[in-house]
Amino acid sequence: MKSLDYIQFFLYVVCLIAMTPFFGKFMAKVFEGENIFLRKPLGWLEKITYRVAGVDQNQEMGWKEYAVALFVFNVLGIIISWKRLPFLNLMNSK
Repeated sequence: MKSLDYIQFFLYVVCLIAMTPFFGKFMAKVFEGENIFLRKPLGWLEKITYRVAGVDQNQEMGWKEYAVALFVFNVLGIIISWKRLPFLNLMNSK
């Protein structure tokens, strides 16, 4: 690695550590259901997404339901990635 790579990595880690308290407070507000500044501009999108997905935002998800959702999400991600591989090969050949 070159010296600029080390500098870039160091700056990345410093920025990440500096932003951690702010993002932590923000995520705590989101998880507690408090009002946040993004609720007004993006709330409509969240409601539409929940409606399309059939999710009730007031109902908590049990561990079995969460495990199934996580499994399905990962399987779909693997399938989509696998189907994309031939196209990546075509793009790199030029």
